[in-house]
Amino acid sequence: MGKVMGVIFVVEDDEDMDCGGCIDTNKMRPNQYRIRLSPKHGGLNATTLAHELGHAVGRILKLPSTVRDEANSTEAKSRLGSYEAIHLSRSMMQDRLAEERQAWDFARMMVPLDEKQVKADLHSYEVAVEKAPFETLPTPAMLRMMGMQVGMKCARCGGYHPVEAE
Repeated sequence: MGKVMGVIFVVEDDEDMDCGGCIDTNKMRPNQYRIRLSPKHGGLNATTLAHELGHAVGRILKLPSTVRDEANSTEAKSRLGSYEAIHLSRSMMQDRLAEERQAWDFARMMVPLDEKQVKADLHSYEVAVEKAPFETLPTPAMLRMMGMQVGMKCARCGGYHPVEAE
């Protein structure tokens, strides 16, 4: 019997979703992935599912852009308390953009895509690269100097910038 490299679950889920789809990794079973598709945000379509499956392929095969993006997210979580803190770093967002492009490339191999949706998605990441206020991930002290507090949204970039407790 062969080795299981990955298991993918696909669920319809609007809870805590602000986009059409996302992929989560089961922390207890790192080779299990849950793709969440949001009907409320237009995620129940072949284009979104194929894109999220593209992310799953990158994770299962441990492709370089996926490994870099996951390492960046882990660093952001450990240093600043949030996976989303990568939006503060231009270099980390460039890695995220590369991973998004890779997922779309895999999606193109699966189904004909709504290229308008692809273009809009990639553009949102290109804008995020440009809006990132730092080249690399800032320290909590740097964020405090800028007046950012735990649980506050940044007026400059709209990102969430948690810092460690005083």
